[in-house]
Amino acid sequence: GIKGQPDLALNSFKKSLEKSTQNPQAYYEMGAILYEKNDLQPARDALLNAVREDEKNPEYRSKLASTYLAMGDAQAAIDTLEKVEPAGPNIPMIYYVLARAYRARGDMARSAGYMQKFQQATDAARDKQTHNLEAERPIAQAQRQLDDGHPEAARALFEKALEIDPNLWEPNAYIAEMELNSGNLAGAFPYLQKLEKIDPESAIGNFLIARYWFGKK
Repeated sequence: GIKGQPDLALNSFKKSLEKSTQNPQAYYEMGAILYEKNDLQPARDALLNAVREDEKNPEYRSKLASTYLAMGDAQAAIDTLEKVEPAGPNIPMIYYVLARAYRARGDMARSAGYMQKFQQATDAARDKQTHNLEAERPIAQAQRQLDDGHPEAARALFEKALEIDPNLWEPNAYIAEMELNSGNLAGAFPYLQKLEKIDPESAIGNFLIARYWFGKK
């Protein structure tokens, strides 16, 4: 892939920027590669361009702040992250860079505070991952039950998955469809509402909702 060949990637980003400079993503990718190669000055310039074009983007800003930090400018790193600090729970890197920047400034108390936030944010991300895996297990088992012709057993497993995470699309869709097939419109309704919330654009979801309204007539 292009990621494994930084020089090739760099050239392709440069080319796309020659065609149009309105491309914050290309500036960002370019800056990230230059940062990995330790070409800090050009990395900073590319990332500054990315931030200029998409100034609220927390990913761009955290990479720019990392670059400032590597260049020994802790204050610039802190200033860069000011606008996007609220995104920290989703992008723990923000807290990590702030912790290191305040440490470089000699502010140990604030550094420790951000380090703690970084730990919490990464733990939360890990918990969420574990949580998703737990919900995926009964879904896989349910699909096997369906293949073996055991719809009731499958349904029980889909319900188990929804206990772990009520916002899973597939179990909601399956149970809604089961209820519609058995003519239980009232039973299908809460699952259909959930589908609409999870993914209003889904063709299957919209098809099931249409079946519901057709049944209501």
